[in-house]
Amino acid sequence: MNNKILLLMIIFISCKNKDDLGLTKPEKKWVYYNSLREYNRDSIGFIMYLKFYNKGKCANFFFANDEQDYKPDMDWQFTKSDSILEIGGNKFLVLNIYNDSILVKDLKYNRKCKFLNWNILGKPSSTKSSLEK
Repeated sequence: MNNKILLLMIIFISCKNKDDLGLTKPEKKWVYYNSLREYNRDSIGFIMYLKFYNKGKCANFFFANDEQDYKPDMDWQFTKSDSILEIGGNKFLVLNIYNDSILVKDLKYNRKCKFLNWNILGKPSSTKSSLEK
């Protein structure tokens, strides 16, 4: 009986941190973008990016220091049943998932936002097409 309970707990924990969004791929540097204007890679808004890890942790890294200086780890969790992505206590409703962008709605401020892969921001045509889908 105890073994069954332990097995169920392990399954629950592994499902809780499952990456259904593709956030934890090592080549992805996710930039949070909440402006209605066209993105600008050189904008002051792109000082930091989020790096997600498999065990439900993520961290903000500063671009200037190339992954050497970062803010403390935060918890993240995605609930597939209601499409809620929670990052450090902030909740987002996931609207659309693309290869290099995730369209979300910030539930605190009731506004649409994006998580963009920093590695493709230098290629406006590919980013623009994925955001317009």
